[in-house]
Amino acid sequence: MINDKIDVKKTIEKAKQVLNSYQRLHRVEIKESIQASVISDLPGGGSGSGNSSENKNISRMEASQYCSIVRHVIRAIENDVYQQILTDVYIKDSDYTGKDVIQNISSSFGASLSEAQYYRKKNAACYCFAEICPPLPLNGEDYSDLVVYKR
Repeated sequence: MINDKIDVKKTIEKAKQVLNSYQRLHRVEIKESIQASVISDLPGGGSGSGNSSENKNISRMEASQYCSIVRHVIRAIENDVYQQILTDVYIKDSDYTGKDVIQNISSSFGASLSEAQYYRKKNAACYCFAEICPPLPLNGEDYSDLVVYKR
């Protein structure tokens, strides 16, 4: 039963924001051409913005941690259909449509879904994700819990 004090729609929206960030951050995570870092406390010329190579590696580590958390949370969801939906929609590097995901679920689980059932299950999967996901940064903000409570 969903707690009456939780704003379900806003919670699902925050989960989707985290999940939608996955592909962009995953590309940062897997960049193959990482330049060797030259970390130095010697003064450098230029804009004074710091060591850009160091900043890139820090950004890569943050992206890697973010993506790892997202993958672990999805694997921790007990409902296999929810796992499949979240993986197909947000993790796989493809442009799956809702119909593609429905077909994939039908072939994997032998259960046919209507489009309306798929969208309800997708929202339920996002809600489950939000419930167990640790706080993550959203849109460049500080770390934030994904569950939103009504005021």
